[in-house]
Amino acid sequence: MPRLKTTDEMDARIGAGVRARRLALGWSQAELARRVGVTYQQIQKYEAGTNRVSAAALTKVAAALGCELAALVSWEAPASERSDLQALYAVASTLPTEKLGLLLDVALTFQQALSTDGRTGGAKSGRSTMPQDGATG
Repeated sequence: MPRLKTTDEMDARIGAGVRARRLALGWSQAELARRVGVTYQQIQKYEAGTNRVSAAALTKVAAALGCELAALVSWEAPASERSDLQALYAVASTLPTEKLGLLLDVALTFQQALSTDGRTGGAKSGRSTMPQDGATG
């Protein structure tokens, strides 16, 4: 009889979500482990997807990271199968709230630059908090 796998792709996705949020906060595995009440080796295994995270443990991890449980669970396809916009959204969902505005400004500025060059059919949004230096393109 073939041996059943104890972990699967979803475990790896959950681990990636934990890792992304932890790194966004600038925490080490040891810091997260201390806050959750496990060893850093256990956090390492969760992030690598080699150990399953129980619902109770995942709830503790989410609370320690200060995010909703759903933020750690990616139901989306792997990045190689997503559009650029979906990939950007996946990254944005791991950022602290205060960084989201900056990301939006960068994206809108990029969109404006493409629109100015005639590379996209989209209209300019006009929203940007990027400093204007008065230089012409």
